[in-house]
Amino acid sequence: MNRASSFTPRAADWLVALVQGRAESGRRRPRRPAGAGFESLETRAVPAALPLAVAAPATAATSREAVAPLAFVAAPVTVRAAVVAVPATPTVGLAVESNSGSKADARTNVVAPFVAGRATPGTVVNVTVTGVAGFPAATARAVTPVRVPASGLWSVRLPTLAAGDHVVTARVVAASGKQSAAATASFVVDTTRPAATLSFVPNTDTVTLRVSKPVAGVALQSFRISGTTADGVQFTDLPLTDSRIAQTTGVGSVSLARSADGLTYTLKTQFALATPGTYTLRLLPAGIVDDVGNPLAAEARLTVNVV
Repeated sequence: MNRASSFTPRAADWLVALVQGRAESGRRRPRRPAGAGFESLETRAVPAALPLAVAAPATAATSREAVAPLAFVAAPVTVRAAVVAVPATPTVGLAVESNSGSKADARTNVVAPFVAGRATPGTVVNVTVTGVAGFPAATARAVTPVRVPASGLWSVRLPTLAAGDHVVTARVVAASGKQSAAATASFVVDTTRPAATLSFVPNTDTVTLRVSKPVAGVALQSFRISGTTADGVQFTDLPLTDSRIAQTTGVGSVSLARSADGLTYTLKTQFALATPGTYTLRLLPAGIVDDVGNPLAAEARLTVNVV
């Protein structure tokens, strides 16, 4: 066996080599040819500290799988401004109990009438009216606001009004503060009592009754007659239809007709006022009223001499 090829360094040989290397460390040593022997660890420059680990930047080349960045896409958000509805327009007009006379003519003799209408429950109705007594006729005065009950029917009493034309206005105010369009109604306060006059042309059988404004309630029973005939027969306060009139003045009949405008009545007395004598005819005011309920101001009286 070749001895050189089976050489195995012993521990003692390593020790000798290390000692020799230390002794020669201070001397310049010639450059060793490449591959000759081995180099002492002491001759190599060693950094003071080595990093424990160097983190290589993660790239697509160093990563097994490229990870796309997370992207958050916000869904579109629609912001709607709160829309506050305008409350419905109320209705307004004279209350039934305050609309005297005909219910369709918007005329009344009530000087402090109620007005009423419909509106959304829970809202507040603000009312104004023109023609309040003591103020210029065109000035609108506010009335105490009224809250609409669950039924939707509201009413409020107006202050004392002057006679004449009036305009009432109502607006609804919701809890949001929104105000409705205005509702208006016109009406007339009429407190003028009608007047009546009687006229007669002697030696005729016709009496004419004229009234200052249309009235209702005029009938034959509204007339009374008193008098004394030329031959001394007396009668007092008898209806024109009383049989004693016919017996006294002659057989006949009476009738009453009204003109189209309601301002004139024609009374046919036949023989009742045809017999010579002195007579007084009266129109009693009881039950006679104009179209808003104002009663006749006073009885009408006529005295005639028939010759």
